[in-house]
Amino acid sequence: MESGPAFGLTQVGRDGLSALQGAEIPKAFFNSKSSQAADIEQFRKAFPGQNDVWKALKNYALSDLKQAATKSNSVLSDANLQNCMKYRSSALKGLLTDKQLDELRAVAADVRRS
Repeated sequence: MESGPAFGLTQVGRDGLSALQGAEIPKAFFNSKSSQAADIEQFRKAFPGQNDVWKALKNYALSDLKQAATKSNSVLSDANLQNCMKYRSSALKGLLTDKQLDELRAVAADVRRS
């Protein structure tokens, strides 16, 4: 883990604190970058078997999708949700189980129909 978000967990800034901390951590691993699949794999290696940490990242990911898919009038946008899911598809596949992905797709289909 000599590069990517996991590298940031091991680096210390001038203030003596980790370069990557707090709310910056989930954003570094769950993103729409071209490295998103590798970033999720790094997360898997950095936090093996830590279910609470994985649950926290999943919660962040779903909150991030909801926020990105919500218009300024607080209404979910089908187009925004589809785009978010598309641009984060590799991260979602690495983070969620097949069943969870199917459930997320079902929610997206419900939003599309509404």
